[in-house]
Amino acid sequence: MVSRALSIINRNFCRAFIAAFLALIWSMGPVRCESEVSEPQGNKTDVHIYTNELNIRNLTVDSENAPARLVSPVDSANSEASENEAEKTIKAVPPPPERFIEAAPPGRRIALVLGGGGARGAAHIGVLKVLEEHNIKPDMIVGNSMGSVIGALYCAGIPLSKIEKLCSDGSVKKAFLPTPIPVQMVKKALRPRIPFKKSKNRFPGIYTGKKLQEFINETVGEDHQRIESLPIPLAITTVNLLDGKAYRFTKGNLGLMVRASCSLPPMLKPVKFENMVLADGGIRANLPTLTARDLGADIIIAVNVDEKLDTVKQDEVQDLTGLANRVATIVLAVRDEQFSKEADLVIQPDVAGISIVSKADEDYHKAVEAGRVAAIESLPALRKILDLRTAEKNRIQLLR
Repeated sequence: MVSRALSIINRNFCRAFIAAFLALIWSMGPVRCESEVSEPQGNKTDVHIYTNELNIRNLTVDSENAPARLVSPVDSANSEASENEAEKTIKAVPPPPERFIEAAPPGRRIALVLGGGGARGAAHIGVLKVLEEHNIKPDMIVGNSMGSVIGALYCAGIPLSKIEKLCSDGSVKKAFLPTPIPVQMVKKALRPRIPFKKSKNRFPGIYTGKKLQEFINETVGEDHQRIESLPIPLAITTVNLLDGKAYRFTKGNLGLMVRASCSLPPMLKPVKFENMVLADGGIRANLPTLTARDLGADIIIAVNVDEKLDTVKQDEVQDLTGLANRVATIVLAVRDEQFSKEADLVIQPDVAGISIVSKADEDYHKAVEAGRVAAIESLPALRKILDLRTAEKNRIQLLR
């Protein structure tokens, strides 16, 4: 009985690992050339826009149970046909006033884009510390996956010292993985199953992600459990597995949307929400800079926590973990390079050697320090960008 249970555990774990590995490769998809233009699809009355590889739409939800509503596309069209389609969409569904647009005077609206990266995402804390120390405050934050976790806590007013402690003391790790993987696999293997019964809204995966949702909502408190209630505007990116498109959420339940943005199957189950099945936003846009631009940002600071694509030694890819980590590094680096071009400044902490799924406390401390160092090194370039934008704004005012 014991040997059979262990056999089931090992087999299921191997299947889950292989599926996760293949999902990561699939997530990158084809990277289109910049000169390539994608034509609108569907009939002329369709309000959906297909403009480029990202295809993010904005969803606002007036209440937790209200149906999601398409408000506006992220990307401006790249062809005459798509521009006409965009005009029809805007007329068909007028976008509500975005508080993102009103967050700061024109010309100096700063968006901080926090990319996904698992344990490496702790580097976002170090970057935010430096920005705070130099009185550089983002007017909005756009987060994906681990970036949405750090962004949600920060936008809710949680002190960075506390966010760092939550990462280093294992609270964040426990929210993602409430029980060790082998234990979770045993529970799943021994759980009684009813033949021929298939729940409509159940999806395969090792963890549900509900603990992460609860952790976020409990940490921010009752006053900030809605995205629209946060002191600092926040947008969270996800992917709908049904239509393959990426969506941004600027309203709705904070914990639920963070959970959706972090749900990379089969480790975390996708999230059923209205007529969508949501998963990790990194499947389409791990560094969602285009979202920030569409929300009215004049200056985009992107924090890319991918490991830099340097040459490695052969022995570093001769074990399963090292090989998987290397493949992840390559595909993420190539993918995020495309979205980095939309940013005015890209801060890339040196997170070499930190695995995306690291459980080591020292790796979290290392990531925070790497973010701090990278942000300090980027300060001169950031100051120059801010000064240029200020000068340009003043010149325009004089001309008026």
